[in-house]
Amino acid sequence: MKVDCSGRRLVLRRILSGSLGLALPLFIVDAAGAAVVPRDGRAAGSVVQANGGSEIRFTAAELWQDVEVQQVLLGGDALRTGPLGGLAILFADQTQIRVHNNSQLLVRDIGGDGAPARMELDSGAVWARAVTGGSGVEIATPAATAAIRGTDWSLAVGPDGRTTLVVLSGVVELSNAFGRVSVGRGEAAVAAVGSAPAKIIVTTPKDREQMLFWLAPGSVFDSFPASHTTARERREAQRRVTAVPEAQRSAEDWLSLAEADLDIAGPAAAAADLAKARAAGTLTPEQAVRALARSAAAAAGPAMSRSASARDSQSSAERCASGTAV
Repeated sequence: MKVDCSGRRLVLRRILSGSLGLALPLFIVDAAGAAVVPRDGRAAGSVVQANGGSEIRFTAAELWQDVEVQQVLLGGDALRTGPLGGLAILFADQTQIRVHNNSQLLVRDIGGDGAPARMELDSGAVWARAVTGGSGVEIATPAATAAIRGTDWSLAVGPDGRTTLVVLSGVVELSNAFGRVSVGRGEAAVAAVGSAPAKIIVTTPKDREQMLFWLAPGSVFDSFPASHTTARERREAQRRVTAVPEAQRSAEDWLSLAEADLDIAGPAAAAADLAKARAAGTLTPEQAVRALARSAAAAAGPAMSRSASARDSQSSAERCASGTAV
């Protein structure tokens, strides 16, 4: 994805002074999960949280694989999250980025020595917070160019590239070939491909707090994941259970499959597995609690998908604030 100022791409630039000063260990878990393999090159950051359905494609690699906590990132690595996925990344200069569900993010360049790290957000949403003194971060999306001088912001990209920027602190200049706006604390702006950015102003402190704490339907499950197993363990459980003929599977087998399918195959498959778990026999109290949690998370799945689609026609700020569009 080429980054330019022609109005086709949007670049979100977080301008800070200084350089990357924190070394990170260069290790990854290989695709087979059998060993920890060192990586050559300078680390961009590390994954500090990974919910189910999150994958990575290492630079120069062709295949996607599960991403695990403590995974070190290098320039060229790509990340993606599913309907119930989510990632938290800590960069070497202490910038924090949380990748929402249904998102795809490419780490283009790690930056350093005064140059910002560059990333590309093709779809989905991210939230970020940075400390002063770092080198800064640029995020490219398909709509315009933005220069950010702030420490707390979120960015969402709809299916057609429509981009919504919300600034919680600092000042951001959002621009493309058709115009530009300056966005400050408690304000938001939207940019569509082929049109000038437009700003939305949130007028009251109460509204600003809503911007900070608002949760989309179903996003509560990001904080309370349906399974505490790793992505690799869930895939292994799926392979183990599917190797057993359906007629021979126990309630525990079906419940384990539901836990794996919730992240891998989606909410509908998990709901079908849960129904078969209940039909296979009486659940123990512990199994019943697990089944209830998976049922709630599976039911939230469609709401989360509808919420992601709604971002194309209505910005995050428009949903959570009663401010004035200008």
